[in-house]
Amino acid sequence: MTLPLPTAALLLVASKEVGTREVGPNNHGPRVEEYLRAGGAAPGDPWCMAFVTWAMQQAGIAGWPGGSYCPSIYTWALEHSCLHAIPQVGDVMLLMDAPGPQGCYHTGIVESVDGDWVHTIEGNTGAQSVDDGDGVWRRIRTVSQGMFVHWQAVLLPATKPPFPSTPIPGRFIEAWWHDGNGSLKIDGVLQPLSGVKIGHGEADAGPWEGGYIRIGLR
Repeated sequence: MTLPLPTAALLLVASKEVGTREVGPNNHGPRVEEYLRAGGAAPGDPWCMAFVTWAMQQAGIAGWPGGSYCPSIYTWALEHSCLHAIPQVGDVMLLMDAPGPQGCYHTGIVESVDGDWVHTIEGNTGAQSVDDGDGVWRRIRTVSQGMFVHWQAVLLPATKPPFPSTPIPGRFIEAWWHDGNGSLKIDGVLQPLSGVKIGHGEADAGPWEGGYIRIGLR
């Protein structure tokens, strides 16, 4: 599957966080608190939506309303006509226990869809808990459990200025991709990559499902 760059970037960012766990009291830990700061929340607050907001920021997606409150995202999606009952890859899934914004109780990012099943990457979940777990996990949900924010219909990658004409000494080039598409960043400036391949030559090079490279510049 070839994905649009913003979707691929979001999935790659989120997938790299799988395995992150809380440290210390409930809803605490260095990485968890980084998510919470991105969502404008305090240590100890629920962090499932803060994780989504953090991932959006890291993927360079402009216009996401942010925050850490699931009902607010439901309302935003409704206002922007991008709230749907049918999922697509890259959506933000809002798990629901009642209709309307106040029925949202948890969230995650849709990594794949298989019929009536949705494979997600979620923060503040776990093997035994839906919405108050110990870390970032991959979960499997049913489509009927939630509503889906098609943010791709209304948001775009953050606008960036052109690359500098020459490499900047002492800086780094970073490249990341998913399903052959991704981004290249130098000195904080993003450019899209398409058809990412690695190999000895064109004949034996193939698209990689995902990866990350960081190269130091002289």
